[in-house]
This record gives sequence, C-alpha cells and structure tokens, in this order.
Amino acid sequence: VATETKFVLAPVEASAPAPEPEKLETAQTVTKTISVPAKSSINACDEEAAEPLDGQGVSKGRLPNELDTEKALAACRQAVADFPEVPRFVFQLGRAELAAKNIEGALALFNKAAGLGHLRAINQLGYMYQRGIGVKQDIATANAMFKRAAEKGDVFAMLTYGRNLTHGRGVKQ
Repeated sequence: VATETKFVLAPVEASAPAPEPEKLETAQTVTKTISVPAKSSINACDEEAAEPLDGQGVSKGRLPNELDTEKALAACRQAVADFPEVPRFVFQLGRAELAAKNIEGALALFNKAAGLGHLRAINQLGYMYQRGIGVKQDIATANAMFKRAAEKGDVFAMLTYGRNLTHGRGVKQ
C-alpha cells in the first residue's frame, strides 16, 4: 500500500499576517510529492492470543479453547521481550500461560498488565478471585477488581460488578 502526500510550502514573514486562502495561490510555492510505503501488520502475539472481547486489542482474537498454547507462548514471550511495557502483550502472554495451565505465571502477568492499565487484565483478575483460581476465593476482592475495570470503561466488568451487587455477592448485607 502506498500513500501519497502533497506538501505546499509558502514563505511567510514571521511578523506578517497569514495570507488569505485566495491570495495563497499567488504566493511563491514549492510543491513536492512524496510516496511513502505503508505496511500494516499485526504482531504474532495478537494473532495467537488476543481476547475477542478486548477493547484494547487489535485483532479479532481467539477464545480460550482456540489457543494453540505452544504458538501463543512463543509469540507472546517474544512480543513481551521486544515490547515489555505494552500491556496488551503482557495480558496476552498471561492468557497463553493460563491456557497452558500455568496459573501462577498467568496471575503474575495479569497483575503486571493490570498495573500497566490493561482493563481486561483487571477484569480477569476479578474473575480469578471470584472463582478462586490460583488464589483464595474472595468475592470482595473480585468486586474491587470489577469495579476498577468498570470505572475505566470495561463493559464486561460493569456487567459482572452489577450482577454481584444485585445478587448481594461480596457486599455486606
């Protein structure tokens, strides 16, 4: 894919008012057209381990049972090595570790991604606390996670947090 951009440069004195558009045509102009090749690509980690419901994601994603753990782990480990501060890659590596049944590793990665501001990681931590996956079940902590993600705009956290409040789960009665 090539993109063509046209730049028009018109000399203007610093103290002079900006020329009116119809008068700009009479000013001395220099026109140069440049072509810049543009190639978009999606990181292999995004292809292999993105979550379909991730509002911060860039690909269609895969459901947990669709992950090829070997490919996802390899791709996401490389992505995190190359871009350690990109929360999306840290979260997706956590998903791959969870799919590989490395609960402790997944929790550490979800915590890191949550600290970097990844909403689905925060929601995932809430889910793990709600279900007691790799941690002692704690609905109040789960609600705190859901509330945190909900306040930042995660609609799935809003739903889960709202359901828990409606049904009195993890709140004082």
